[in-house]
Amino acid sequence: SAPLCYLIKIQAGLTDKIFESNGNEIIVNPLNPPKNLRISELSKSSVILEWENSEGATSCTIQNRDDKNSFEWDTIASEWTSTILQISDLVSGIEYEFKVFCGNDYGVETVGSTIIVKTLEPPINLSIKNLTCQSCSLSWEPVIGASCYKIQQFDENEDKWKTIQYSTLVNFCELENLKAGKPVIIRVNAGYSETFECIGGEICVIPLDPVEYINVHELTNSKVVLEWSQVEGAQMYQVEL
Repeated sequence: SAPLCYLIKIQAGLTDKIFESNGNEIIVNPLNPPKNLRISELSKSSVILEWENSEGATSCTIQNRDDKNSFEWDTIASEWTSTILQISDLVSGIEYEFKVFCGNDYGVETVGSTIIVKTLEPPINLSIKNLTCQSCSLSWEPVIGASCYKIQQFDENEDKWKTIQYSTLVNFCELENLKAGKPVIIRVNAGYSETFECIGGEICVIPLDPVEYINVHELTNSKVVLEWSQVEGAQMYQVEL
């Protein structure tokens, strides 16, 4: 690794290599790659990078390449004086590699810091399990890079989506306080922090209706045979004593 600094002294002399002049000294800080290159925000079409410049750096050059053109680096910013950069117009679900070089008035360090990022994709394959008259379990495929999910329900009266809960890291949640027989439309959005740009598919949840009637079909001193109204969507029934 490069030392913290060099102390350089230049003296003048004749051809006999006798350097008797006092000369001047200068302290030089070699450029190191940026430190702590990281993601501060990520969506399906953009990423925000942050880093810490090495001592002596006055600007940066930022390059990227994607997994489809893995041999070609494109310069997306040069002589960049900030330590934060937003890159937009990316493609959802594509893996990108970013490289940041430090520079000063004398040139650019040839070794850069790199980071690999995959843009977010919308949640897919929403699935309902354990459906009852008032609740159900909702799950979906995990989204690579997502750190949280926002579950929304469409409000027909106000004609807009309303957030009903958040799910951190895990790709499932419990929906409660549903109304028997009343359909609700649910969707799941994926996010990296507070931005939930990746809007997933929708699913219509129809809570089960209660059993309307129960009749005694047969009764003896040792058994009873019951019959009841069929509930649309029900796959099984539970009889309790």
